[in-house]
Amino acid sequence: MKRILLSFCLGIPLSLLYVLFVILSMGIARQLNFSRDANAWWFQALDFPLEWGGRLLVFFFPPDHEKVFALLHGRAILADIVGCILFFSVLGYLFLWWRSRRVRLA
Repeated sequence: MKRILLSFCLGIPLSLLYVLFVILSMGIARQLNFSRDANAWWFQALDFPLEWGGRLLVFFFPPDHEKVFALLHGRAILADIVGCILFFSVLGYLFLWWRSRRVRLA
């Protein structure tokens, strides 16, 4: 139970650090004139944690039809935030699990 709570508490600050990293990366990319299209490998790597929030939203609330600017609705932005926190919480849980097994085996 303690590991689950620690992983959730770890997911929130990691999500905030991730958002700051994305903002800084986009600013650097703008200054260095990198290609900012959505198919660039670095953009896909930065977008990976936010992608899971959209997948959760579509899974729980399937759209009737494709809407333009659907990702700018409040529900989609909230799903991206929750998905990012869940993603980093699961990563934190896996790290804590790995660390506890390593300490126990040594």
